[in-house]
Amino acid sequence: AISNWLGLLTLPAIGLALGMRARRLGGYTRAVRAGLIVAFLYGTAMATGFKLGAMGLTQTLFLGLFAVAILAPVYRAECIAGFVAGMAFTFGGVLPLLVALVFATISAVVRFGARAVWRRVRPAT
Repeated sequence: AISNWLGLLTLPAIGLALGMRARRLGGYTRAVRAGLIVAFLYGTAMATGFKLGAMGLTQTLFLGLFAVAILAPVYRAECIAGFVAGMAFTFGGVLPLLVALVFATISAVVRFGARAVWRRVRPAT
C-alpha cells in the first residue's frame, strides 16, 4: 500500500510541471486547456465508474487508454495533470500518477519512436 501522504508531494509537483509548461508556451493556450479538461473528464469517468461498481465501464475506459495513448500526445503535462486530478478523489495522488506515467511513456515511445523510424526509412530527397 502506498501512503496517501505521498499525494502531498505528487499533486503539487504535477501542478508545478503544468505551470512550467504553460509558462513556456506563453500561457494556458487553447490546446493546453483542452488537454487538461478532456483528461480530467476521462479520469473522472474512470473513477466514477469504479466508485459506482460499474467495472465494465471502468475496464473499457482503462483498456481504451491504450488507444488514446497511441492516438493522442498524453505525455504532455496537461494530460497527466487532468487525469490525476480527475482520479485523485477516489484513488489519491499516487496511483493515478503511476497509471498516467505508464500511458504517457507508451504515448511518447509510439509518437517519437514512429517519427524516428519514419525518418530512417523514408527516401532522402
